[in-house]
Amino acid sequence: MQVSFGLKASYVLLTVLGILFLTLFVIYKAEWFGACFSDLSTGLFVSLTVIFFIDRIIERNREKERLRVLKIALKRLRFPIIWHMTVLCEIYKASARNKPTPLPTTYKETFTDDYYKEIRFLDFAKDAPVALKRDWFSHLDLMTKSFKEKLERVLDIYSVSLHVELIEILERIINSTFFLFIPQARFIPAIDREHKFKHTYTVFRGMEGFVKEHVTDMLKLIEYFNSYSDFQIKLNQSIWRDDVAPKWGGARA
Repeated sequence: MQVSFGLKASYVLLTVLGILFLTLFVIYKAEWFGACFSDLSTGLFVSLTVIFFIDRIIERNREKERLRVLKIALKRLRFPIIWHMTVLCEIYKASARNKPTPLPTTYKETFTDDYYKEIRFLDFAKDAPVALKRDWFSHLDLMTKSFKEKLERVLDIYSVSLHVELIEILERIINSTFFLFIPQARFIPAIDREHKFKHTYTVFRGMEGFVKEHVTDMLKLIEYFNSYSDFQIKLNQSIWRDDVAPKWGGARA
């Protein structure tokens, strides 16, 4: 940055000098000054040309370096994005009444109106699709917390080299109502036990809009990722297999 600033300052200074000498030449049309001005103008033109091309080379190298760092940042985001999208797909599979026909082949086909209609029936008190037994309250809390921490870490380390568009997407996801709500939801059963309330924990009922907002930003993040990364993020259709947890409708209320 300091080198580029120095070159630009020199560029401006030489331009000002050129304008000054041109003004003097117009005012004082002496023969000796004309010869002197001719030599000076040639020198100024050469200097300006050299500075211009050096500045372009530095700017091009800086852009290459920035893109290199950007790809490193995206590489660190790749698996966290895939894992989080898998969780969002598992929510649908565990709460759907019936296995859809045909099965979704892309994320766009997955997150339709049917997705938001079905997730309203996910019973958070039922078992999540993991080896160590835990309910959906704990599962979603752990998974979203881990994903959020990874996004924040990437922003902290690489923000100087990231496009404004990517920073805005990451900031919206980190500060989304979805991420704010999930950690609070896990306290609902304890509150109900304290007050001796009994009901079904279909926590997403009434929260569909916040989930949709979060999913929309995740799809934008994937679109951005696929535009700049050599490795594309796509829906892994093995998630829909009957022998892969969760079972279709396995956590439906």
